[in-house]
Amino acid sequence: MIQFKICMLFLGGLLFLDKCENDIYERKEYIWLENKSDHRVYVTTGIGEDNNGLNVFPDTILTIRKPFLKEVDGNQEAIIVSCPSLSSLFEQILVNQPLSVYVFDADQLDSLGWDDFVNANSTYNRYDMSLIQLQELQNRMVHQ
Repeated sequence: MIQFKICMLFLGGLLFLDKCENDIYERKEYIWLENKSDHRVYVTTGIGEDNNGLNVFPDTILTIRKPFLKEVDGNQEAIIVSCPSLSSLFEQILVNQPLSVYVFDADQLDSLGWDDFVNANSTYNRYDMSLIQLQELQNRMVHQ
């Protein structure tokens, strides 16, 4: 009888933990960048945070302080955006603007530093993606 009670407590605990885990972790949607080049790159989006909270910087990302940069090695892929809902991201944060994704050559940025990189008008790739485009690409972007 004691073994049965212990077993029931254990099973009840597992069910409780499973319920808690589902409550704690929301469903997430991701945008991936596939770096098909042989070079290491840094990636950031046109969404940033300043003293006023979350903002969209579609054209001015290179004039603000250094953004968070995600490093992606050559011929690798990485998650560059993670959010509960991509449609909410576009409707509520981007307000139906495209998502700007910036890809920088990591070696060049490392050698110059952010301020000199921006001041030198260094080259980079910018991708402006709509929700429909991302959905058509199954939330995967490719950098060559």
